[in-house]
Amino acid sequence: MNYFIEGIQGAGKSTLVGKLSEMKPDHKVFREGDYNPMELAWCAYVREEKYREILEKYASIRSEIEEKSHAEDDHMVICYTQILTVIPGFHKDLEQYEIYNARVGREEFENIILSRYSNWDGENQIFECSLLQNIVENQILYFEMQDEEIIAFYKKIADILAQKQYQILYLDTDDVAGSLEVIRKERVDEKGNEIWYQMMLQFLESCPYGKDHGFNGFDDLVAHLEHRKTLEKRILNEVFGEHAVILKSKDYDLAIDLITKAQWAALFNDIHPGYFERDYVKRVADDEPASEMFLGLNGFDEHSYEKSFPENITFGYYNGDFKELLTAVEKVIPHWVPLFSEKSRVYCGFVDGKIASFCMIENFGEHMAARKKLKIGGPGCVGTVPEYRDRGIGLTMVKDVTKILKDEGYDLSYIHYTYETGWYAKLGYKVVLSWNGKGIIGK
Repeated sequence: MNYFIEGIQGAGKSTLVGKLSEMKPDHKVFREGDYNPMELAWCAYVREEKYREILEKYASIRSEIEEKSHAEDDHMVICYTQILTVIPGFHKDLEQYEIYNARVGREEFENIILSRYSNWDGENQIFECSLLQNIVENQILYFEMQDEEIIAFYKKIADILAQKQYQILYLDTDDVAGSLEVIRKERVDEKGNEIWYQMMLQFLESCPYGKDHGFNGFDDLVAHLEHRKTLEKRILNEVFGEHAVILKSKDYDLAIDLITKAQWAALFNDIHPGYFERDYVKRVADDEPASEMFLGLNGFDEHSYEKSFPENITFGYYNGDFKELLTAVEKVIPHWVPLFSEKSRVYCGFVDGKIASFCMIENFGEHMAARKKLKIGGPGCVGTVPEYRDRGIGLTMVKDVTKILKDEGYDLSYIHYTYETGWYAKLGYKVVLSWNGKGIIGK
């Protein structure tokens, strides 16, 4: 599988690339400025004759240039931004041979991009900003293309990629202005000057689109990025469909988010064969769908929910009288009583030694998802006795069980058949499927 990491500036793309590469150490990473089989941002793209001229002009660093150069048919790609030199004007000189900022015409630009995608036959690769960011910026700001024209171009890319194995991970930020404020403060020189921000403003204000729209200042930069984000999400939804996964910026769980809905559906059916043939399942109303939630335990933060309790409230495995347990269960949901047996592994919250909350610790076994075998467990039949509700006892109990599963080597924690999605979400659980009596919704 190949992965394209995208999102507007400040969304956290570099961090995501790092996390994904740790998760998939067999994958090769292409960051901005690297030699890349498709993307040419921050690289000079020249023919052989011009390449020889550049080597002669900068003979003193010829070996460094050659080290960062790559031959492609009748062109050379020079990763010039990776060359450290004190030669005045070197980087500015090589910048003129990039394909961006209308240094080549629209038709030539599109042909170069499409040709490189056509020639790409890689596997197990991770790309940062190689599909959307630089291309879309160039199309909006320098070619002043309409949204529909840009979408039409990406349909051509999607056609080329039709037989390839890939996923696009798009980081979506709700607060564009806030994200920009953060990176304004982060990307400064040693004196604290906002180098990146000033460069972005100058870039936006001096491009054809910026001039035509009178762009000037922070608000216009935010407006441009809001437009670009909206367009890119349209491209993902309308063009790339199931190949695209939209992640909430800085709040994602790769163990969960890399699994497609179709794969979740297959996993659900593997765990619960014949599920929708059961009478009680058929009775779930169309307008009251239930949800399935998962949490990747490798990234589980046990401090995501903290609650202090007096000494009379404790937590632990239940080893008391079985009838007392059944009495507590009956107070919550009576038809759960037959699901408990004396062999059930049950964890509880106690008030003065009495059961306040309870849940089973379930083992769903090992199952394949996204070509990986995963050990799955979860809290089951979670309930809090009415007189002890709204104190945080139940959620703390679920947090403890989730940590137990992590410590026992489970890969995923699974909440089956729930309507309390907001409650479990406080611990990081995510809805992966919803269903009613007719089956999985939007499969």
